[in-house]
Amino acid sequence: MTEVIDDIETGLRAIGKVLRRWMWFIVIVTVGAVVIGEIVVISTPVDYESQVVLLITQPSVSSGAQNGLNTAQELLNLMPTFESIVVSDQVLRGVIRTQHLSHTVDDLRSSLTVTAPVSTLTLNVLVHTSSASETNAIASGIIREFGVALASVGGSEVPASLQPIDLPLQVPAAKKASTHLAKVLLIAFAIGLAFSIVAAVVLDRS
Repeated sequence: MTEVIDDIETGLRAIGKVLRRWMWFIVIVTVGAVVIGEIVVISTPVDYESQVVLLITQPSVSSGAQNGLNTAQELLNLMPTFESIVVSDQVLRGVIRTQHLSHTVDDLRSSLTVTAPVSTLTLNVLVHTSSASETNAIASGIIREFGVALASVGGSEVPASLQPIDLPLQVPAAKKASTHLAKVLLIAFAIGLAFSIVAAVVLDRS
């Protein structure tokens, strides 16, 4: 047991000597890795995002408890349909036309992420582009064109009280998407430190 402990202590002392001899090499490589990580983050194009939250409802929801409950359940069943309408060609072409965008329908669709949280009557639409003004324009266009599309659901035979409508729960406000700078730098530091230590040990033995 004593011999094992002595071997461990000897090994640690040997590693300590290697680290001291190659200290500046380790520092330079580690700092270099962090600098490279920062350059990568800075050179990455800025991405802006804006979230639109739409509440789907009907005038009939407020016309009596039981009737409102039944209507809410019917709307819940239709949420996947409403989700697909947001990214439909009809809505996206309307956004491109009214907001004077140069996007194709497919390009615009790729900039959208639409989710419908379980057991809610809300649609979350996340818009992300490289321009703050364009991101806000698309978000505003989605609100308008989705409302137009909903007005035609079921046709003209559907009474106004049963026609689904969307209520925006927040005003579009573009913000810079997180670049996770601290996380990237921490990973770069760890990789640089580990690589420099291994390289120092290998070079010391050669």
